[in-house]
Amino acid sequence: MYLDFSLEDEDELDLSGFELGVIAIGSSPQECVQNRGGQECMIFLSITDLLSEYRCFLMKTDRQHVFSAADCSFQIKFTKIESSNLKIEAGGRTDFRVVCAMVSRLEFANQLYNKSTEFSQLISGKMAPNAVAYRDLEQALQEFKSFKSGGGIS
Repeated sequence: MYLDFSLEDEDELDLSGFELGVIAIGSSPQECVQNRGGQECMIFLSITDLLSEYRCFLMKTDRQHVFSAADCSFQIKFTKIESSNLKIEAGGRTDFRVVCAMVSRLEFANQLYNKSTEFSQLISGKMAPNAVAYRDLEQALQEFKSFKSGGGIS
Protein backbone atom coordinates (compact mmCIF):
# COMPACT_ATOMS: atom_id res chain seq x y z
CA MET A 1 0.00 0.00 0.00
CA TYR A 2 1.44 3.34 -1.07
CA LEU A 3 0.06 6.76 -0.18
CA ASP A 4 1.77 10.13 -0.43
CA PHE A 5 0.90 13.81 -0.18
CA SER A 6 3.03 16.61 -1.60
CA LEU A 7 2.88 20.31 -2.35
CA GLU A 8 2.94 21.36 -5.99
CA ASP A 9 5.62 23.94 -5.08
CA GLU A 10 7.85 22.29 -2.45
CA ASP A 11 10.02 25.42 -2.14
CA GLU A 12 7.27 27.82 -1.11
CA LEU A 13 8.12 29.28 2.30
CA ASP A 14 5.01 31.19 3.38
CA LEU A 15 2.01 28.87 3.15
CA SER A 16 -1.59 30.03 3.43
CA GLY A 17 -3.32 26.64 3.58
CA PHE A 18 -4.85 26.93 0.11
CA GLU A 19 -1.86 25.65 -1.85
CA LEU A 20 -2.24 23.04 -4.54
CA GLY A 21 -0.77 19.60 -4.10
CA VAL A 22 -0.71 16.00 -5.22
CA ILE A 23 -2.20 12.83 -3.76
CA ALA A 24 -0.56 9.61 -4.93
CA ILE A 25 -2.20 6.28 -4.06
CA GLY A 26 -1.53 2.74 -5.22
CA SER A 27 0.08 -0.57 -4.50
CA SER A 28 3.58 0.94 -4.89
CA PRO A 29 5.23 4.23 -5.96
CA GLN A 30 5.60 2.79 -9.46
CA GLU A 31 1.99 1.59 -9.61
CA CYS A 32 0.02 4.56 -8.35
CA VAL A 33 -2.60 7.03 -9.51
CA GLN A 34 -1.87 10.73 -8.98
CA ASN A 35 -3.77 13.95 -9.50
CA ARG A 36 -1.08 15.68 -11.59
CA GLY A 37 -1.33 17.58 -14.84
CA GLY A 38 -3.89 20.21 -13.99
CA GLN A 39 -5.78 18.08 -11.47
CA GLU A 40 -3.85 19.24 -8.40
CA CYS A 41 -6.07 19.69 -5.35
CA MET A 42 -6.14 22.06 -2.41
CA ILE A 43 -3.93 19.70 -0.44
CA PHE A 44 -4.50 20.89 3.15
CA LEU A 45 -8.28 20.75 2.80
CA SER A 46 -8.08 17.42 0.97
CA ILE A 47 -5.99 15.70 3.65
CA THR A 48 -8.24 17.07 6.40
CA ASP A 49 -11.34 15.86 4.56
CA LEU A 50 -9.82 12.45 3.79
CA LEU A 51 -8.98 11.86 7.47
CA SER A 52 -12.51 12.82 8.54
CA GLU A 53 -14.34 11.03 5.75
CA TYR A 54 -12.40 7.77 6.11
CA ARG A 55 -13.02 7.77 9.89
CA CYS A 56 -16.76 8.36 9.36
CA PHE A 57 -16.91 5.72 6.61
CA LEU A 58 -15.49 3.10 8.98
CA MET A 59 -18.01 4.01 11.68
CA LYS A 60 -20.96 3.54 9.33
CA THR A 61 -22.41 0.43 7.75
CA ASP A 62 -22.18 1.89 4.24
CA ARG A 63 -20.40 -0.49 1.90
CA GLN A 64 -18.88 2.20 -0.30
CA HIS A 65 -17.64 5.78 -0.04
CA VAL A 66 -16.25 8.16 -2.64
CA PHE A 67 -13.86 10.85 -1.44
CA SER A 68 -13.48 13.90 -3.68
CA ALA A 69 -10.30 15.94 -3.33
CA ALA A 70 -10.89 19.66 -2.75
CA ASP A 71 -11.23 21.81 -5.85
CA CYS A 72 -10.45 19.16 -8.47
CA SER A 73 -11.93 16.07 -10.12
CA PHE A 74 -9.65 13.52 -8.39
CA GLN A 75 -11.52 10.90 -6.38
CA ILE A 76 -10.78 7.85 -4.26
CA LYS A 77 -13.44 5.16 -3.95
CA PHE A 78 -13.39 2.83 -0.94
CA THR A 79 -15.39 -0.40 -1.01
CA LYS A 80 -15.63 -2.65 2.05
CA ILE A 81 -14.94 -6.25 1.08
CA GLU A 82 -14.61 -9.35 3.18
CA SER A 83 -14.40 -8.93 6.93
CA SER A 84 -11.89 -6.14 7.44
CA ASN A 85 -10.58 -5.32 3.98
CA LEU A 86 -11.04 -2.66 1.34
CA LYS A 87 -10.83 -2.35 -2.40
CA ILE A 88 -9.48 1.08 -3.35
CA GLU A 89 -9.98 2.75 -6.71
CA ALA A 90 -8.80 6.20 -7.74
CA GLY A 91 -8.88 8.57 -10.67
CA GLY A 92 -10.96 11.28 -12.27
CA ARG A 93 -14.73 11.28 -12.02
CA THR A 94 -15.12 8.84 -14.92
CA ASP A 95 -11.83 6.95 -15.16
CA PHE A 96 -11.47 4.98 -11.94
CA ARG A 97 -8.72 2.40 -11.76
CA VAL A 98 -8.24 -0.25 -9.07
CA VAL A 99 -5.13 0.75 -7.14
CA CYS A 100 -5.38 -1.84 -4.36
CA ALA A 101 -7.47 -4.94 -4.97
CA MET A 102 -7.37 -5.76 -1.27
CA VAL A 103 -5.88 -3.93 1.69
CA SER A 104 -6.86 -4.12 5.34
CA ARG A 105 -8.84 -1.21 6.72
CA LEU A 106 -6.30 -0.88 9.52
CA GLU A 107 -3.32 -0.88 7.15
CA PHE A 108 -4.85 1.95 5.13
CA ALA A 109 -5.74 3.84 8.33
CA ASN A 110 -2.15 3.55 9.55
CA GLN A 111 -0.77 4.67 6.20
CA LEU A 112 -3.19 7.60 6.06
CA TYR A 113 -2.36 8.70 9.58
CA ASN A 114 1.41 8.33 9.12
CA LYS A 115 1.52 10.17 5.78
CA SER A 116 -0.78 12.94 7.05
CA THR A 117 1.41 13.38 10.13
CA GLU A 118 4.51 13.43 7.94
CA PHE A 119 2.94 16.12 5.74
CA SER A 120 1.94 18.17 8.79
CA GLN A 121 5.51 18.02 10.12
CA LEU A 122 6.90 18.99 6.72
CA ILE A 123 4.84 22.18 6.57
CA SER A 124 4.85 23.07 10.27
CA GLY A 125 7.61 25.68 9.97
CA LYS A 126 6.21 27.14 6.75
CA MET A 127 2.78 28.06 8.06
CA ALA A 128 1.57 30.08 11.02
CA PRO A 129 0.36 27.66 13.73
CA ASN A 130 -2.82 29.70 14.11
CA ALA A 131 -3.68 29.44 10.39
CA VAL A 132 -7.15 27.92 10.03
CA ALA A 133 -6.09 25.23 7.53
CA TYR A 134 -3.22 24.12 9.79
CA ARG A 135 -5.44 24.02 12.90
CA ASP A 136 -8.08 22.03 11.01
CA LEU A 137 -5.48 19.51 9.83
CA GLU A 138 -4.07 19.13 13.35
CA GLN A 139 -7.59 18.66 14.76
CA ALA A 140 -8.41 16.00 12.15
CA LEU A 141 -5.15 14.20 12.99
CA GLN A 142 -6.00 14.20 16.72
CA GLU A 143 -9.52 12.88 16.08
CA PHE A 144 -8.17 10.18 13.76
CA LYS A 145 -5.51 9.16 16.29
CA SER A 146 -8.14 8.88 19.04
CA PHE A 147 -10.36 6.83 16.76
CA LYS A 148 -7.50 4.46 15.87
CA SER A 149 -6.27 4.04 19.42
CA GLY A 150 -9.82 3.56 20.68
CA GLY A 151 -10.24 0.43 18.60
CA GLY A 152 -12.59 2.03 16.08
CA ILE A 153 -11.13 0.09 13.17
CA SER A 154 -12.04 -3.52 12.52
